[in-house]
Parts: sequence; C-alpha cells; structure tokens
Amino acid sequence: MKTTARSPGKHATTSTPASRMATSFPRKAAACLSLLLIGSAWTGAAHALCGRPHNGMTYPDSTPIAPLPTTIKLDHVGIGQPMTKDPITVPLALTISIVPNWSWCGNDGQYGLTTPKTTLQPSNIPGVYETGIPGVGVRIKLASDSNNGFWSSAAPFERSTPNAGGTLFAPTKAVFEFVRTAMGVGKGSFSFDYETQFFIDTNYTTPKRPHYRIVGTSLRTSLEQDTYFTSCHTPRTVTDVNMGRAVVAEIKLGQAKEHAFSLDVQCEGMNPATKPPVKVYFEGNAVRDGLLNLDGGGAANVAKGVGIAVTSDKGMDVPFTKGGALPLTWQSSGTNLERYRFSGKARYVATTGEMTAGKADATLTYVLQYE
Repeated sequence: MKTTARSPGKHATTSTPASRMATSFPRKAAACLSLLLIGSAWTGAAHALCGRPHNGMTYPDSTPIAPLPTTIKLDHVGIGQPMTKDPITVPLALTISIVPNWSWCGNDGQYGLTTPKTTLQPSNIPGVYETGIPGVGVRIKLASDSNNGFWSSAAPFERSTPNAGGTLFAPTKAVFEFVRTAMGVGKGSFSFDYETQFFIDTNYTTPKRPHYRIVGTSLRTSLEQDTYFTSCHTPRTVTDVNMGRAVVAEIKLGQAKEHAFSLDVQCEGMNPATKPPVKVYFEGNAVRDGLLNLDGGGAANVAKGVGIAVTSDKGMDVPFTKGGALPLTWQSSGTNLERYRFSGKARYVATTGEMTAGKADATLTYVLQYE
C-alpha cells in the first residue's frame, strides 16, 4: 500500500399608443397636443444627469489614501472569512472639508469605480488580492460618511445614480478587509500600491463623466498572528507500507497479518503554549471508511475478491470524508515547530465474490487539517 500527501488549506419600459377619435374640432385637438409636448419636456428635465452638489463642493482630481496602521492583529477564522473583527478603515487625505453629495439624479446616469491598478496579484477568491503573506488576502473598498450602501462593492463596478431621494456622498475613506485564503497562514510585513478612479455622470462638467483618482502609494503594514500554522507537512511525501505475501486461505478466514505504519507531520509557523489540533482524513478508491479497493481492479494480473482494510492504531476505520477527520497525536516541540503523528494498521481482507491470487496494491492519499 502506498500513501501520498495533499495539504488543502459567486428595464425596459413599455408605452401604450394613444387611441384616436374622430372629431370636428381640430383647433381643440391641436391645443391638447401642445400641452402634452410641454409636459413631456418638463418631465425630462426633472430626470437629467446629476446636477451640482447641494453644498457646491468639487471633488479633488487626485486624493491620497492615508497610511495603514503599523501592525494589524489577525483573528482565527475559516478560509474565506475576514481575519479582523472589523475592517481596517483609513481616511482619504481630502483637501476639502465637506464632500460633494448628489440626489434626485436621472436614471440615465451612472457612478462607480474603475478597474484598480495595483502591485498586488489576484487570489483564488473573487475581489481579493494576495498580500504576499501566506494565506492572507485583502479586499479593498471605498466608503463615505453616510449611505455606505452606495459603496458596498469593491472596484470595479458601475451603478445607476440615485433618482428616488437617496443621496450619494462621495468617498471619504478606504476600507481594507483581510481575508483568509488558504490553510497555512503566515505573518510579516508587506507593501503595495493601489489606485482606482471614482466617476459620476453629471450635467455641469466637461466631460459629462469626470474621473477622480484615489491613490495609495507604498501602503505598508505588518500582519501579526499566533493562532495559525504557516504549514504542516510530512518529511516523506510518499510512505510505502510493505504488505508482504498473504495466503488466500488466511484472508478468507480474516487472519491476514496486520502491518503497522505511521505518518509523521511537522507544523511550522508558531510556538504556542497549547498545542493546536491537527487532523487527518483520506482519499482513495474506497468501498467505505476503512476499506480500499485494489489499484487496477479487473485487470488480469490483479487479485480478485480482496481489499485492504486500514485502521488507526486504536482500531478505528480511517475516514474518507473531511467531517470524520481523526486527530493526530502530538509528539514534541522544536523552535517554531510542533511534531505530530498518525499511527495506523493495514491488512488484506476478503470482499465479495470469488477470490483469486494476483497483484494486490492500493494507494491512499492523506489530507491534513490544521484550522
């Protein structure tokens, strides 16, 4: 039997034609038509692009993002979850005391943020960038002092301007959500650049859609944590279990010899006072928990009616689902290192049908959990 390792870690509007009615009063009909045209023109003016902000302020052409905190402490969460209780919010270094705000704009306009320019690389989670620290990504949004529902998405996005009484306040701050992206989580400093542009359609600017740069240059922070391993691995990626030769009669009687094996695991990245749990489950061509089919089953040179039973050293069937993962036994500590072990046993067992001799290998992959 062979074991191998794998570590783991989304309006159209319709109009009804007016009916026609014969009449002998053409002048009156013409007067009604004139009134309708006036009403239509007045309605269009009320729902044009956004007019000047109520406070008359103009948003700056370019605005820096203020520095991040020097250090940020990360919490223990599941993959895909935010790693701080609240997002990290920093102000924009605006040169105006009151930001522009718009309301009752027309539904023919849009506002939003352009695709960011950044030194960060996208992660495997949409909208989240890798920080360069193992297992930690960052989602970046903008926010205002009021009505943050208008800024609930990360860049890029484009939405209709408010036309039903909602007031759109220009952005005043940047919001950073640190997100767990993998099983192993590291710590340390990282620095990056980030730029997006805020735009809004208006009837008082040239062009009608002006863009305003929001820029973070050499943004830097240090991420700290003491609840995650950076990685767990086995010194040997392949463990061979020599099953030897078995006699068909012994297998039929359930008397095949057991063969002990062990998986030694080293976890790095922290040296805590208490030893975090590390678990293991398995993947393979399994009949059920604890029972493997043979590799190449059905081939002429492969034994028939035989499987390999695999248990822990305490006699528990090894699990083939994440939910049934078994805890490893802690062994010892080293510098920034914890050592664990899984001990198991394997033996040939009869399955179904006629038993014939032949090659009898099976492969088992183990998956480590150390959340």
